[in-house]
Amino acid sequence: MDWLRQGVQVSRTAPKRVANAVSVRLRTIAMELRYRLAVRLLGYRPMALDPRIDNSVSRVCVREQNGTRTVVKFPRFGIWWARRFYNDLKVPDGLSGIRVLLASLASDPVMGTHVPRVHHVDRLGVIESEYVDGENLAVLKAYILEHLTPPPGVRPAAVRRALQQLRADLRSYWAQGGARRGDWDLQNLIYETSSGVIKNVDHEGFVTYRDGDPQTSDEFIELLLGGMDAVLELVESDSAVDQRTLAALSAVWKTTHSGESYSGRRYLAGYHSLRIAGKSFRGQRDCEARLATVPFDFADKVVLDLGCNAGGMLHALAGVIGEGVGIDRDPRCVNAATLVAQVNGTSNLHFLMFDLEHDELDDLRVFTFGQRIDICFMLSVAMWIPNWKEVVRFASTFADAMLFETNGSSAQQGEQVAHLRQCFSDVRVLQDRSPDDPLQKNRAMYLCSGPRP
Repeated sequence: MDWLRQGVQVSRTAPKRVANAVSVRLRTIAMELRYRLAVRLLGYRPMALDPRIDNSVSRVCVREQNGTRTVVKFPRFGIWWARRFYNDLKVPDGLSGIRVLLASLASDPVMGTHVPRVHHVDRLGVIESEYVDGENLAVLKAYILEHLTPPPGVRPAAVRRALQQLRADLRSYWAQGGARRGDWDLQNLIYETSSGVIKNVDHEGFVTYRDGDPQTSDEFIELLLGGMDAVLELVESDSAVDQRTLAALSAVWKTTHSGESYSGRRYLAGYHSLRIAGKSFRGQRDCEARLATVPFDFADKVVLDLGCNAGGMLHALAGVIGEGVGIDRDPRCVNAATLVAQVNGTSNLHFLMFDLEHDELDDLRVFTFGQRIDICFMLSVAMWIPNWKEVVRFASTFADAMLFETNGSSAQQGEQVAHLRQCFSDVRVLQDRSPDDPLQKNRAMYLCSGPRP
């Protein structure tokens, strides 16, 4: 009778889903009319944004009146953020509450320095605010990592001072009991040339991101701002070692362009934290923290990492293991892993391009010179390849142990664990969550040994 209960549930929720869809469609039409009126009749000028800035949540215009420029944002209601913002507007006193919140931030002795003043918020969620002229930090970071030099006219030392002041002000504001709000992604931050101050132009984020959201945690914000500070420090250095480190980071940064959820696009070091030439750069995953929970003696062992990304797990073990081989299907990841190894002077790590889904699995034996593997890593890989069961089974034929991290839905992860138990006699859970990842916790880590014949 499960099918009957499910049918009843669908029949009860369908009218609400239809009503919500109609409401979103009507708001979208109203916003489109509002936008076209502003551009065609009122002289608003669409702002030309750098393509590296995600403009999916709103359309941005510049309005000039009486010699003063303001910025006007028109939400796109097909995006979850805009829907959440609009829902906040609909509750009783929602609009007035949002106006009060944004006004209080702009007038705060600390935050007011970093939040442009809002002139108006209307019932559809259109926001008009002070225009901020300067360098977008996401674009600045991208330019430096692409060219290994700052843009003409930009002084890294000045931007770095402003960034350090922002970090200090945020810590002070939170210490005084200020709410942790806002989206502090680099694409929302502009270094205002005239004032020498960094400002967060994403007013909507102060409404939609609240205390408790991962994006508002001290750790996550420090990762973003600290990464930018590291880039500025390297690019203004005359040291040859720092210039090589910056080049290696440039290669790592290019691994974030895949568009996949495991690209770690928000982080300086991409998906894996890395230590390059003695300096630490944080990625989405903290490799040393992950390895700290693994009760395995890695000394002088041979390690194979299937789906190694930029090689963070092997780089973290380079000083301990005998040999490490990492394979990945993305040439950008292999290039980055190899360059990091070169800068670090690491001779016992090797990285190769290999597609677990399409290439012959027997070739993995060749990459390890036919020797038996002490431990094989397969970390958050299974949901990305349809033949993951075949890969696990094959690895169990020439590896004495496997470190496996589940990923995907609860059902997918349950299926992965069940298959591990078919391939290995001893399957121990080490972590039922991913504490090293600020945003995604829903994974589990297993140490498997005793391959079954």
